[in-house]
Amino acid sequence: MSQALGRTYDGIIIGAGHHGLVLGSYLAKAGLDILLVDRRLTYGGGLNTTEATAPGFYHNLHSINHFHISETPWFRDLGLASRVTYITPRYEFGQAHRDGTALVLGRDLEETVANIARLSPKDAATFREWNRKAEEMTARILIPERYAEPLPQAERDGLLERTALGREFLAVARRQPLDVVRELFENEHVQLLFLFKVSLFGTWLTDTMSKTSPMGSVIRAFDLQTGYQLCQGGSFNLARGLMETFIAAGGTFAPQVAIERIVIEGGRATGIALRDGRTVRARQFVASTIDVHQTFEDLVGRDQIPAALGAKLDNFQYTKWALFGLHLALHESPRFAAEKFDPNINRALKWSIGAETMEDLFAAHQQVMAGKMPDIIQFGSGPLSLLDPTQAPPGKHTSYAWHVMPLDPDIGEQDYESWKAEFSEKILDTWARYCPNMTRKNIIAQYAYTGREYVQELVNMRGGDIFMGAFNAEQVMYNHFGYRSPIPNLYYAGSAAHCGGAISGGPSYVAAGIIARDLGLKLPACRLSPPGAQALDLHLRQEGHERMRAHLHDRRHVEPDQRLALLGRQAEFVRIGGGVGDILGALVGLVRKPVQGGGELDQLGLDRGIMRGVLFRAAADPGERGIVVMPARVHRHHVGLALAQSAGRAGPAAQLDIAGLVELGLVIADQRLEVSGRQLGERALVPGELGI
Repeated sequence: MSQALGRTYDGIIIGAGHHGLVLGSYLAKAGLDILLVDRRLTYGGGLNTTEATAPGFYHNLHSINHFHISETPWFRDLGLASRVTYITPRYEFGQAHRDGTALVLGRDLEETVANIARLSPKDAATFREWNRKAEEMTARILIPERYAEPLPQAERDGLLERTALGREFLAVARRQPLDVVRELFENEHVQLLFLFKVSLFGTWLTDTMSKTSPMGSVIRAFDLQTGYQLCQGGSFNLARGLMETFIAAGGTFAPQVAIERIVIEGGRATGIALRDGRTVRARQFVASTIDVHQTFEDLVGRDQIPAALGAKLDNFQYTKWALFGLHLALHESPRFAAEKFDPNINRALKWSIGAETMEDLFAAHQQVMAGKMPDIIQFGSGPLSLLDPTQAPPGKHTSYAWHVMPLDPDIGEQDYESWKAEFSEKILDTWARYCPNMTRKNIIAQYAYTGREYVQELVNMRGGDIFMGAFNAEQVMYNHFGYRSPIPNLYYAGSAAHCGGAISGGPSYVAAGIIARDLGLKLPACRLSPPGAQALDLHLRQEGHERMRAHLHDRRHVEPDQRLALLGRQAEFVRIGGGVGDILGALVGLVRKPVQGGGELDQLGLDRGIMRGVLFRAAADPGERGIVVMPARVHRHHVGLALAQSAGRAGPAAQLDIAGLVELGLVIADQRLEVSGRQLGERALVPGELGI
């Protein structure tokens, strides 16, 4: 019996998938004594890499393509680049056609536009126009919101409505992604590949037929700079890097832990009771990263949860399909006949194979939703070892086919194993029609891995749902399931929380910040966001910069006033005419307790109450104007503050002509600016010079 289960911890995290590892790493780095437990002997969840076919051929049975991972805040915060390498292919999506043509979407705009123009000049022009908007929307809205606690819908919509970019984002997000793609593009092959791209995980119509897409996934059809990457050596290396980080920070991992229930005492979560009769106590919190039904129905119990949470569980939806995976060890990487049209088709990270028309797409989708085996073979794939040679022996290759399939397809009286073999042959036959070298002679070994197998290993994936919760409008953004539960000290940080399933790290990253704030923790060298602050800072700053550029034509009136040792750091306050007393008074009034107590609010930023207090004050006094310059260690996405002097002041401040909250948000100064007062004032008013 493990000695690790014989003592008390500060916190216990259930589930050692990537969410449990991200959450545990942050909190262990903060100095907490953390126990991470898992039902299985291994860890990593869907980050599974195994030699399933032959020695030396590494196959990623679940997660393969990871969205923008190396640029996520948690990847940077945890220093994972020293342990894990990501490959960013030049070509992200490719689709070959039976007529010998192909469409390849890469990272370079001009190259991608030229590729589209070979099929439709009109569609190429449309894409160029939308790409400009989409790149900005992705950078300013989609990615920041992905790693921040969602604001309530009305508050978020009101914020987005304040800028032209936000209004356009809302307009497209309120439409069905399928309709948007069909309306904008005329060429059917272009439509097909963009639908494949819109579905963030390559699941075709299942992600594009919702009435709306609150997360803005439709924007993914048009951006190029933010995309999928490949974990070098196999997806499990990300799990390995996270586990190494967790252990190095002082965390404890216990595998093969059979939990009977989460212990609730005095209305609070206090630990876990094991099936062998032992209890492991948690002094401060218990967090679950497994699916919501296991968490609240099985481990907590219906009798322990409020009726509202029970109703939410009853209404929670899982994706109504599974995946049929065929993993191949090959002599040669697949080579398309369409390489004569565009040789780069062979090197695209994600291939769409099999669907030639929109009718093909709809027919297959309808059959899968009806629980039937699709007649038309269409699947996603990619040249993994061509892009990452470490995943196969020298000179050899791996590839895969992922086909959407019901968990229990109607196969009549046929034996399941023989059906798997038969369907595998159908996939290979279709593949060979596009890639002439995909013959039996090229295949060294193959392995079929279906929903029936993976739900036995990863019981989180209920009904074969690889995302552990459907990506529909009723369950994403402000309708998500996390992070604080109605039971004190019990948190949820799994895939049903924003930003949803797949390998994102979003739910655990945001939950780490929430737990840290609730416990009053300091997380050194981390950039965890306060709730909703990224979107807040983002949009206010955008419009504010435009107005600042328009109105700040006389910098001589701007001068530094004084420095204040605030919250354990140096903060620079720059006034615009008049005195600075009102600025300091407002800010210190809001955070009087931390200041008087000698405490500090570190990189986590100000909490939501303070943020709203600032907004309320600004809204209550439309004449307030001004700028607060904070240290560089306060990340630009993490806090948006604009306080100013009173309305009655005369002088140059009136030139700003900005009512209400000053949309500038936050100007970032260097932590130690060795410049004169005049230079400081000028730099504070030129956000571009500061990289904002």
